Amino acid sequence: MLDSLWRFASSVAQAAETVDQIARLERLAYHDGALGLPNRHGFERMLDQRLQEPGPRPVLVFCAVEGVAVIAATFGATAATQVLRAVAGVLQGPPIGLDRLARFADDSLVGLAGPDGLDPPVLETLQTQPVPVEGGMAPVRLRVACVDPGSEVREASTLSRHGQAALLAAEGGKGGGTIRYTRAMNDGLYRRLRLRTALRRSLERDRGIDVHLQPQVDLARGTIIGAEALCRWFLDGHVVLPEEFIPLAETGGLSRALTGAVIQRVAEIGADRRALGRPALRLSVNLSAMDLSSDDFVETLLRDIEALGLTPDLLAFEITEAQILIHPRPVLDEVAKLRRAGFEVLLDDFGTGRASLSLLERLPVTAVKIDRTFVASLTVAGASRSLVATALAMARGLGLGVVAEGVETVEQHQALAALGCEVAQGFLYGAAVPVAEFERLVGGWSLARCLATAT
Repeated sequence: MLDSLWRFASSVAQAAETVDQIARLERLAYHDGALGLPNRHGFERMLDQRLQEPGPRPVLVFCAVEGVAVIAATFGATAATQVLRAVAGVLQGPPIGLDRLARFADDSLVGLAGPDGLDPPVLETLQTQPVPVEGGMAPVRLRVACVDPGSEVREASTLSRHGQAALLAAEGGKGGGTIRYTRAMNDGLYRRLRLRTALRRSLERDRGIDVHLQPQVDLARGTIIGAEALCRWFLDGHVVLPEEFIPLAETGGLSRALTGAVIQRVAEIGADRRALGRPALRLSVNLSAMDLSSDDFVETLLRDIEALGLTPDLLAFEITEAQILIHPRPVLDEVAKLRRAGFEVLLDDFGTGRASLSLLERLPVTAVKIDRTFVASLTVAGASRSLVATALAMARGLGLGVVAEGVETVEQHQALAALGCEVAQGFLYGAAVPVAEFERLVGGWSLARCLATAT
């Protein structure tokens, strides 16, 4: 009898231990321990059950937190988890109040909104407000995608794929973005995959990548003093727009190779000019903050530049204000290395990234480029009261040079000259053109002719 009782007790204990093990395994399978939320599998299991219930279906809201990988690499996994936890708190709290919030991927969350989704003002708040974390506000950008299950979709896994497609469709947009899934996005994903593969092949074979040059004009002297080197990609005889292939390069690990191809072309242009006895002309090249956030990027870049014989009188760099806001500390450190090497660094899209004055004071840049959106509405009569005048005064107060972008009319030119703007570029002075055409343009260029032609 005692042996039987012992065996029974042992069996009960083993069964209890097995139940505990099953519970632990299930928790590991369906739960994210770092955030204390369900994971994607747990969310899909819940959603499958929800889709079988009668009544209105909720809208799925996917939120990707850009820069999480960089934060983890720079400040550690704990800091990245802290940012995600803070974003989760924002999504669950008022006025957003997502239900059944879960961790969808390493850098994204998903939850349920009501059948009507989220109001546009709520979405705008979600996209534009910084994330509160211990010690300050997180410099992250949020991409939001909404998926309406409709009545025909029955599987949660299908809706997850729709959410991924919508998040990818919003990728690369300025200042965050909210997008609703449509079936056409699947075609867009296929095109993205095809273009990314083709871009990789073009870079490997050194084919199809070139630069066009847009002149930069000294307004006081009326001369071309430099140009912006803008990357162009030609695929099967057709031009792929930069706004399409540059985000693909950045998210596909190709931006370094793309920057290298542009630098190589700039070196060739400089060598050709020297061989023809033409004066040195500084060309500015755009850099990605994603690359600048990597510790070894600038060291590698400087070695390549030295090997190509490029010097600060031939090359300058541009970075955008919005990029710095996403990854401020590592970008500032890397830009400082470029400055110590003697290279000019310009802050592009000045005034559009909501950078604080304290951050601008710490930026190791030499000049700012006033965004074309401020120049577009510029008039001679309203020049002194314009946003351009404010931007000029701020830049001068910081001891920075100024380049105005997007100058298209004589009146804009006259207003900038009256304000004392130093350098400008835009269609009025010349569009971005192939190198051979640019050289012909420089040879016979005249500011007076540009103004007379546009009048």
